Amino acid sequence: MNFAVLLAIIAPVLSLSSGIPAVVRPFRARSIDGLSEPAIVAGIACTMLWGIYGFLVSDPSQLATNVPMFVMRVALVAFVFAACKQRQRFARMCAIALCGVVGAGLAGAVVIGLVAATLGLVQQLPQLAHTLRHGRGPALSVGSLSLGAVSSTVWAAYGASRGDMIVFSCSAIVTGVTLTLLAAALTPAGHLLHVSRQAAVTVAHADMVALRRCTRVAPATARAAAEFVPKFAQAARDRESAFGERAQRARAQRRYPTTTDHG
Repeated sequence: MNFAVLLAIIAPVLSLSSGIPAVVRPFRARSIDGLSEPAIVAGIACTMLWGIYGFLVSDPSQLATNVPMFVMRVALVAFVFAACKQRQRFARMCAIALCGVVGAGLAGAVVIGLVAATLGLVQQLPQLAHTLRHGRGPALSVGSLSLGAVSSTVWAAYGASRGDMIVFSCSAIVTGVTLTLLAAALTPAGHLLHVSRQAAVTVAHADMVALRRCTRVAPATARAAAEFVPKFAQAARDRESAFGERAQRARAQRRYPTTTDHG
């Protein structure tokens, strides 16, 4: 058994293993708190596209992954639809996603692969933004994210072994996004944003020091850049201060939740 065949077996197994906790956890928690509805819709659309792509290019690993994944995600979509507050909005998102999948499916394998790769890159971004702001909810599975990061890494290796740059590039970037989402889920709400903003302020100050040392080489350019960097640093500090207050309120609300006495 060569390396490519081994990857063709491991990649679907890891993908399905990472998908099962993500579907089971909301059912066990009986809650969708912590889940992003756009990310769920994008996830099932991406699964459909990769399944069609695998059928058109005769890739059994894609079919073995995405057909069972589609069944699981249909169950998750049904659960979210039953539990969400804005059902009409969620139904519209599903209808738009279905129309997009049908349109891409009529355009051929290359277009489907490109659309699936693009959607695969952005499908976790709504969930990432939600988790960065609000932290990990009870419906978000850390185990699923961990397996997802390993799975996308294996898919990147599988795409490289087949010479499929669509699969390789998409999987490599998805690995980075999933690892960021995992870090956001394992840290307090807003902590990762706080650290990134502190890093931005530090970089802005470092740039300022470097620009002052470059004034002898290119005075006009250095002066123009020096005028911009302090504004960026001040904006970063202002946003950091506002974010710190918001994070404190969020922590206080989680620690002392507001309850309503129904008597």
